[in-house]
Amino acid sequence: MSTRKRESATALTGSRKAKQSAAVILEVFAGIRGAQEAGEALGVSPNRYYQLEARGLQGMIEALEPRPRGRQRRADEEIARITAEKDRLGREVNRLTSLVRASRRSMGIPAKKPSRGKPRKRGHRGKKVIAMLARPKDDGESDEAQAS
Repeated sequence: MSTRKRESATALTGSRKAKQSAAVILEVFAGIRGAQEAGEALGVSPNRYYQLEARGLQGMIEALEPRPRGRQRRADEEIARITAEKDRLGREVNRLTSLVRASRRSMGIPAKKPSRGKPRKRGHRGKKVIAMLARPKDDGESDEAQAS
């Protein structure tokens, strides 16, 4: 026999009324009672009995849907795991950067200056302004016309 705990009908939870309704519905399925008798036993109309029956079957179907095996990850646990991994990788980058610096020093290679991306062109705008100011004026133009 398996060491797993088996679920049985004696371990079912729920109110007395719910258990009674389930028993009556099962009796109808087994052919012991008819729908009219079941409705009377539960104190409801036949239409209401059929609604309860459908709801009970839907609940049973939902309970019997296959479940994914193993432990399921929650979003907050996943965020914590990813954050911890990011921190670990950051420490690893710092460690490896230090090792590279130490290796370069021991081999006598000069340290690199950190690059700040694409180098800026200095004086580009200034050259345009100088060229514009150095250009000779046409006789018909005034300083105000040039500015606009």
